[in-house]
Amino acid sequence: MVNNAAKTRRTWMFIFLAVGLLGFGFYINQLMNGLVVTGMYNSVSWGLYIITFAFLVGLSAGGLIVSSSAYVLKIEKLKSVAPVGIVVAVACIIGAAAMIMADVGHPERVLNIVFGGRYTSPIAWDFLVISIYLCIGLYECWIFFSKKWRGETEEKRERVLARAAIFSLPIALLVHSITAWIFGLQVGKPYWDTALMAPIFISSAVVSGIGVLLIIAYLGRKAGIPGLDQENVGTLAKILIGFVILDLFLLFCDLFTLVYSGGTVQAEAALMILTGKFAPLLWIELIVGMAVPLFILSNKATNRSPGWLAVAGFLVMAAVFLKRINIILPGFMVLNIADQPGVSTGRFVQSSGQFFEAGKSSFTAMTAYAPTLNEIAITVGVLSLVALIITYGVGLVMNIDPHSSKAAVAGKQRALGGKNLTSGAAE
Repeated sequence: MVNNAAKTRRTWMFIFLAVGLLGFGFYINQLMNGLVVTGMYNSVSWGLYIITFAFLVGLSAGGLIVSSSAYVLKIEKLKSVAPVGIVVAVACIIGAAAMIMADVGHPERVLNIVFGGRYTSPIAWDFLVISIYLCIGLYECWIFFSKKWRGETEEKRERVLARAAIFSLPIALLVHSITAWIFGLQVGKPYWDTALMAPIFISSAVVSGIGVLLIIAYLGRKAGIPGLDQENVGTLAKILIGFVILDLFLLFCDLFTLVYSGGTVQAEAALMILTGKFAPLLWIELIVGMAVPLFILSNKATNRSPGWLAVAGFLVMAAVFLKRINIILPGFMVLNIADQPGVSTGRFVQSSGQFFEAGKSSFTAMTAYAPTLNEIAITVGVLSLVALIITYGVGLVMNIDPHSSKAAVAGKQRALGGKNLTSGAAE
């Protein structure tokens, strides 16, 4: 069974690698031709790349919050889930960084943050905290999976992981808070300018992070992924119920506050979500992505089934992705300058001569956005990279021998003639 699982895992890794390389080919095309191959322009400067970036940061933060809480809050049941959680955290933060590389156009422009960035800017804060976050995640992976630490006592490993979790849990909360502040501190976009942005991002991060763990538990059910047994999955499901309800409450508070005042730019953007062009996404999020998973998670006939729990996990992840769309794009759709000719599109229009473009203008009072094939291909390629890293990481988790630490201690004690027994060996 294990051999079959390993073969299946390698097959999926090969598929993810192939899709990732295809996406990289589209990225090369973007490097050669510039961001003109995307659907973004002056009025909508953030599109699918930043939506996916925010989504992956949420998945990553959710995974690390779950794994770190086990040690900081001393939740014993979640300690065995921590290795999978940290794998998800590292994979998704790498994917988030890749989306930033795609969005800036040229990767070397990221160095502008290092050498010329203003550290009063949330973007600079985000760059710094994501770098620290990745280092902490890789450090915890080293503790979980390296041969050096496998030979140590379980007690020592837990002490080190507990100390690391004291730093990683605040960093996980901070990385998503700062990502939210990139939007929430922009007074030029009134729809984003709300104190609830960070709590909304954090609650949905935990929702999506637990969702991906439920999917991994189902996909690896035959091989038996350590930490994702029926009991721990049940605990994750209960936590998920609480955070889905919290997420719904924060969403209601935000939209109700914006709409109730009326007559403002914020209210116009909120109405666009409730009854306008983004309304289908909202109602799919609420009904399919929130109400249905709550029914699955709270119904005794379904909440014990790994398949149904995986469905709930997928639906809440989809709901969080739709939420990211409804947070980011409406902020661009309502312009603060409504007078003609509007705002510049950033595109030169030939007004006469051989290349005259009738009916076209360099200005617009209305905005619209749709991702191009190039954007979609690059995004799918990055998501495949994330899936590749998670699949490889799950293989490392499955190779963890829960008895290796005790065996190592016993071996040391035999070498010492049974003297100076540690608490781990005595246990």
